[in-house]
Amino acid sequence: FKIKITKTGPFPDAFSIDSVNDKPIEPISLKLVEQSTTDDVTTAIAEVGIKTLGKQFQKGINRFQVSYQDGQDRVGTEVLVEIQM
Repeated sequence: FKIKITKTGPFPDAFSIDSVNDKPIEPISLKLVEQSTTDDVTTAIAEVGIKTLGKQFQKGINRFQVSYQDGQDRVGTEVLVEIQM
């Protein structure tokens, strides 16, 4: 499963998924496979195994948080996805 990440400013070393449908989960690390920077904006493609992530999903629409640590602060963005399995 591929996720496009875009961020202005310093780009973190690691991203993870740590919440699915508003429930905390054991963090699932994302693998950054492509990365480019233009004018202080970095775009990356991150991958996660669909079976690993799918174990956390319910039928229908699901939400998960892609997050990273910024010093002592957690920064996260919600992703909405509908996958039929």
